[in-house]
Amino acid sequence: METLKIKTYLDKLRMKFHREVASFKGNGDIFTISAPTGIGKTLANIRLALNIKSANGSVIVYSLPLINIIEQTAEVMKKVFGTNTVMEYHHLSDEFSQISEEFTEEDIERIRKYNVQYQIWYSPLVVTTFVSLLEGLIGGSKAPFFHRLPGGVLILDEVQAIPHEKWGIVKEIIEFLPKIGVKVIISTATMPVLFQGISVVKKREYHEKLDRFVLKIEKEKTFDEFKSWVTQLLKDGKSTLIIMNTIKSAEDIWESIGKKACFLSSRVLPLHRSERIKELKKGEYKICVSTQVVE
Repeated sequence: METLKIKTYLDKLRMKFHREVASFKGNGDIFTISAPTGIGKTLANIRLALNIKSANGSVIVYSLPLINIIEQTAEVMKKVFGTNTVMEYHHLSDEFSQISEEFTEEDIERIRKYNVQYQIWYSPLVVTTFVSLLEGLIGGSKAPFFHRLPGGVLILDEVQAIPHEKWGIVKEIIEFLPKIGVKVIISTATMPVLFQGISVVKKREYHEKLDRFVLKIEKEKTFDEFKSWVTQLLKDGKSTLIIMNTIKSAEDIWESIGKKACFLSSRVLPLHRSERIKELKKGEYKICVSTQVVE
């Protein structure tokens, strides 16, 4: 954090936020961090986890709703802690699970060792999905990583993405884990009222300082009228994100503006999606058309 350049008001606010989290001294089992998007919650969550983890705690688990966000979060963590310290645990990450006839005995032994380490969360920092975590804890299947949790810390980031019909069982899990020595951090920009804990930062301070959008409600339009409206809107040359409810409507909008925009949806392979997000960050696109996968 100290090596980051501080140029803008947002940079100063991020540093203030991170230092407030780093200096937190409260005791308890369940903690909440509610702060706006872009304030630096990923590193702040990890810093808090390091502060509250027991001396002999075995693991910090960072859980998120979507694999695409996991890849971005893991990349940040690897820059700080090193590649060999951080492990991704989800259905696309077990790259050595299949043994080929072309492998030597040494290859096979290495793969088997990796698979064992992978299943038992051998790494001190694990990044996983809500699905992988919750299915392991309550799905009735074996959870070989379970013994790693006591004494560790579980970070649930972007908890607003958990479907409301699952809130009851998730609440029970969160309240149960401290009984076996697990600290829980719940982090989001929009904290559902269901999730309660010790607030780490002043609840509204950062939200009030980042009033960053104006909402304009347009009159009802047919889809063709909407496409024409979008075409006119894009003539100002400003950076624009268009989010549609369905893949078909997103594809129609994307095609109507000449495919000069970045396109994101669940039909785009995760590998290609990651590449496009990197291109967006580099400023190679001014326009992005997406489904709600962008969330």
